[in-house]
Amino acid sequence: TSFGLDTACKVYSEVIGNIQRDCNSAKKYYHFIKLMGRSASHIALECALETQPNICLISEEVLAKRMTLDNIVILLQNSMKFWLNMQTSLSRLRRMRNLRQSTVIFLR
Repeated sequence: TSFGLDTACKVYSEVIGNIQRDCNSAKKYYHFIKLMGRSASHIALECALETQPNICLISEEVLAKRMTLDNIVILLQNSMKFWLNMQTSLSRLRRMRNLRQSTVIFLR
């Protein structure tokens, strides 16, 4: 039996969504998912649109830009640094907001 592109995208997106939920509880790890198939790039792009990962590499784009493994590693490093900085900034903002709230409560 075979199934179509739509079914594949729905099934893979559901699995990716489950993995993303697991990732939220284990924030110190990075998870890499590789999709394979006859039209894997179309599936990967559709799944990325549905699940909104931090980064999605499309094989045709890698070939068109003539990216080397070093380029891909640098891209992943920059993405990880960006998200780490975002998480750190959000943590600071949450702490500042909590301080302001406690200050407001203290002043009342």
